[in-house]
Amino acid sequence: MSEPKIELVWDAKNELGEGPLWDVQEQVLYWIDSKGPTVNRYDPRNGSVQTWMMPSDIGSMALREQGGAIVALRDGIFAFDFNTGKTELMVAVEPENPRTRLNDGKVDRRGRFFVGGMDEEETNSSPEAEMIGANWPGAVMPVRSTRSPAFAFSLRITSV
Repeated sequence: MSEPKIELVWDAKNELGEGPLWDVQEQVLYWIDSKGPTVNRYDPRNGSVQTWMMPSDIGSMALREQGGAIVALRDGIFAFDFNTGKTELMVAVEPENPRTRLNDGKVDRRGRFFVGGMDEEETNSSPEAEMIGANWPGAVMPVRSTRSPAFAFSLRITSV
């Protein structure tokens, strides 16, 4: 078996690059720069990179079946349109607490986007995690968590 070839395809110079997400349909790689704050897309077929600026720090993103994405920004969950670069607030999260920032998020097999929050100064307990249907409209459901989790789901989708 041959050794895998690892090469730098684009020197992003991200401040906090994370959350790689492969889009099977488009055959492109998305990732975020949390502090950039940007959403980025790399197309390996031609080596092109697109970057979209976000209005505030971004913690995570998920792709939507009907196009676009859901992004967890500092103060809420937003719909994002790749064509226009515009964000639209879906759910505000703790608008009364400027230290709250949304962080890790992941979609389960039912299409629900779970996202956790954190205290920016990391001195207080985190806000509750939130769950939202990735293909809105959908219900938002608080998920008890004292720390912003990296989500994992049971095979039967009975627990997070």
